[in-house]
Amino acid sequence: CSLVLHHLPEEAVVALLRRLADLVRLGFVVSDFRRGRLAWAAVWLATRALARSPMSRHDGPLSVRRSYTPQELTRLAQRAGLSDIRWYRAPAFRQLGVFTHPAPGIARAR
Repeated sequence: CSLVLHHLPEEAVVALLRRLADLVRLGFVVSDFRRGRLAWAAVWLATRALARSPMSRHDGPLSVRRSYTPQELTRLAQRAGLSDIRWYRAPAFRQLGVFTHPAPGIARAR
């Protein structure tokens, strides 16, 4: 699931993470922007230097502003019953959430 979470309100993120866990056999990876001042400034500068479209210039910084911090995503994953999802920093102000189903016979807290 790539670059979707920042478009969703918290309850929808919780529902999406829960649904992904229910649908997959082995696990899943989600990727999204990581909110922060440096990320916003870098995207603002990049869109001014590289984008011609006013929509891109507006949407890029807005997407970073609407994205979640790793702490917020950890809290939302816990609300979805996925306390074992791990969040990692990725290049270009991104973050990855990696979830793997526990081994058979190990119950997951809901």
